[in-house]
Amino acid sequence: MIQFLLLSVVQTTPSLALNVEGDGYLRFVKGGQSVFTQRTKVYPSKSGLATADGAILAPRVTVPAGTKSLSVDLTGSIYATSATKKTKIGGVILAMFPAGTKFGGDSVWQTTKVAYNLRIPGEGLTGIVRSGAPLVAAAQGTPAVKRASSTAAHGFANPKLAPGSYQVQVAQQSQIDAEYIRLGAIAKINGDTPEAEKLKNVDLGRAPIMGTTRPVTLLQLKAQIAAAGFDIRRVTIEVPTGAVVSRVCQTVSESTVTDAVKKALEAQIGVAPNLSLKNKFAGAAIPVGELKIEVMNLDKRETEVVALIDISVNGKLAQTLRLSYGVSGLAQIKRGETVRLRMISRAARVEVSAKTKSSAYVGQKVTVETDTGAQHTGTLLSGNVVEVIL
Repeated sequence: MIQFLLLSVVQTTPSLALNVEGDGYLRFVKGGQSVFTQRTKVYPSKSGLATADGAILAPRVTVPAGTKSLSVDLTGSIYATSATKKTKIGGVILAMFPAGTKFGGDSVWQTTKVAYNLRIPGEGLTGIVRSGAPLVAAAQGTPAVKRASSTAAHGFANPKLAPGSYQVQVAQQSQIDAEYIRLGAIAKINGDTPEAEKLKNVDLGRAPIMGTTRPVTLLQLKAQIAAAGFDIRRVTIEVPTGAVVSRVCQTVSESTVTDAVKKALEAQIGVAPNLSLKNKFAGAAIPVGELKIEVMNLDKRETEVVALIDISVNGKLAQTLRLSYGVSGLAQIKRGETVRLRMISRAARVEVSAKTKSSAYVGQKVTVETDTGAQHTGTLLSGNVVEVIL
């Protein structure tokens, strides 16, 4: 009976086509059960906006008498226009399902017992709502099938392109070697030239920091393509779920940097100590090219070594690191221990017994005091020898 009444008023009352461009689903109640779709047409009824087969849009939207036309904006707000004014009468709230959700149902409606979240259109990957025919032809009311990853992840199925229309197929993963992202660097673009060539140069913003990724979303691309002056209604965009773009780079590992510090320390003190990194360092992502690692300074302390390291690529400084290492396997003397004080002056060399005034590792400066009370500061060498150059 409801279906008959709805069909009988189609000719005299306004209708509204609802099409979701994104991952969200329109919610309806039919026979006491929640059902879902991404595109359909609704008409005014006593129970609210409803489809021709009696499914009621949720949340319920009541159309006032005297309405001449219905419209919806990208955020889902629904408006009724009468002979004298345009009034907001409600809004669409979209259902978001976990990736990989399996649906049942028929060719018109999808059903599932999987829990979902409610989102306002335009938030994240939820999608936007348009009125009128969808960008890709589909049977009225037929929902798009959820896919975890495919070139048709948003309902697009490689349509035959009409004159003046374009198809943008985004790669699942893209790597670029530039400061800014161009659409042609992350997507295959089909369509008439030279407009297709112009699409390739659409600026998508700054590239991500090396070693990180930046997500690519349908809503983002729609906004940026439209901002570049293209009629978005003529552009079919296919974005796989989880699509990302990253910078081409090379990674300098923690072990490579530590080896450089160990060699620099060995060159200074004559022994190779065991080093344990005290910082959180997962490696340095830098541009591709000829790599050079220089240890610019070593601050040797009683229990650690602090290293200042420059990493250059093709002669240009790419990154500077300041890392702290715990030291083991390095000879050490403590305050009050007896050492041999070696004093060198030109060709003369004198060795006497002395005691340290502080603790020190091999290679560090230390002050010692002789039996006569004279104090000298020199370098601690292996074998408990303190050398002073006069």
